[in-house]
Amino acid sequence: MQSIFTRKILVCAVLAAAALGSAAVSSAAETRIYGTVDTGFRMTNVRGGDNTFELVSGDNYSPAFGLEGSEELTGSTEVFFKLEQGYSVDDGAMTFEGRMFGRESVLGLRGSFGTIAIGRMGSIGSAAGTYDMACALDPFGAGYTDAGIQATMIETSRLDNAVTYVSPEFAGFKFTAQYSNQIGYTESSTESSHWNENTRYTGLGLQYDIGGLHAQVMFEREWKKHSDPTDDAYFITGGISYDFGILTLYGAAQYAKNYGAGSQFGGWWYEVSSEDMINQNDSYMIGVGKTLGEAWLMASVQYMNGKTVAGEDVNRYVAGIGATYNLSGRTSLYSALSYSNADGSLEEAGLDRTVLNFGISHTF
Repeated sequence: MQSIFTRKILVCAVLAAAALGSAAVSSAAETRIYGTVDTGFRMTNVRGGDNTFELVSGDNYSPAFGLEGSEELTGSTEVFFKLEQGYSVDDGAMTFEGRMFGRESVLGLRGSFGTIAIGRMGSIGSAAGTYDMACALDPFGAGYTDAGIQATMIETSRLDNAVTYVSPEFAGFKFTAQYSNQIGYTESSTESSHWNENTRYTGLGLQYDIGGLHAQVMFEREWKKHSDPTDDAYFITGGISYDFGILTLYGAAQYAKNYGAGSQFGGWWYEVSSEDMINQNDSYMIGVGKTLGEAWLMASVQYMNGKTVAGEDVNRYVAGIGATYNLSGRTSLYSALSYSNADGSLEEAGLDRTVLNFGISHTF
């Protein structure tokens, strides 16, 4: 349980940020408070199992609040920071117990040379945070339980002790490189003074944008610590989208391996024995999105062929449709319906199911 001391510090931080925001009006520095509130309902029908109806948070946008600011150092260079925590709307609990700013905590520089950020942040394949690249591959933005690409593709995670570099754009190309000296997904995963006793991460991403075309490829690797006998995990993900004006088409694919045994990136977050965890996958997604007035309409189909730690072949097919509707510039309604057909350990874990999500999101 989060301590009273931590809560008091958090309140003080918010009040201090408000004071800084007022002072920023008359100075070169800028600080602001921001956040997202998202809540709704989720109905799940597991074939051959239970039906559930839940009040949930974050099926569209993950609820979060934070502080961010910047200060100009020269005409082309500025220092910036971002401090962000997640929470659950339905019960008010913090997403990352024991961490004041568990979603993101960075200090960095940006200018004509690009951007350098240091601290805790989402990896390029995490579908979370400032430096994520995965959400751009998916009309659902990697949300809505099974409708988004997280249903068949492994998302990596947030990184402790990390450095990110994002290059300036050159002829439509942009390059991102990340390194973490200790991933630290769990609270107990502390950084060792011995480099080879840390579980490390490297990520390289290249994207290209011109007109309505967006294309990208990511290579990520989890380097196991020296005392861990399991093989390093790696993830290769790529995709393309094209905005035709009347609609946008999406396509994505991923090959990933060795993340089910001893990895901090074990996927899909379902409860099975260690031998039944997915350890390798070939995954594919085709999707479409269309703006219609204040609505964003989306649909996709996905397929995953995987192999468990024990060597069992498993498959999952997913189809999803959904929509968001803007009530204003900051408030929107959303709904999504997904159908999943799964076998093997995925079926045993209850992922052979139909899910209906609907709710409301607000940003401030």
